[in-house]
Amino acid sequence: MFKQYIYYFISVVEQGNFSAAAKKHYLSQSAISQQITKLEHDELGFKLFD
Repeated sequence: MFKQYIYYFISVVEQGNFSAAAKKHYLSQSAISQQITKLEHDELGFKLFD
C-alpha cells in the first residue's frame, strides 16, 4: 500500500494540486486527500502538506 500512497503523492506534486491529481486518476479530490492523509499518519508520521 505504501507504494500506492507514494504514487498519489508524486502525482499531487507533479500536477500542482489535489484536484488535478484526482482528475488524472479518475478519483475524487477527497479520495486523493484520504490517500495522502494515510501516507502522512500511517506510514511517515509527519505532514507533507500544510
